[in-house]
Amino acid sequence: MKRSLIDILVCPFCLPEEQRLKEDIHDENRGDIISGELLCEHCGRSYPVHDGIAFLQPEHPDEKIPGNRYETGPL
Repeated sequence: MKRSLIDILVCPFCLPEEQRLKEDIHDENRGDIISGELLCEHCGRSYPVHDGIAFLQPEHPDEKIPGNRYETGPL
């Protein structure tokens, strides 16, 4: 994952509010984040980065989000 993407990433769980994610980088190589976490200070969720891929799925194993959040009333 390119380090430059950090500036545009928001927490998918907090939508429609755009809460920026903070990075906790464990391994980086020439501007690419290889491993680490992306953290939302608003809701406390974290999203892993493994092998240069950020996993920004809002679902967690112990909770279920109904449907597509963009298809809800407020949005």
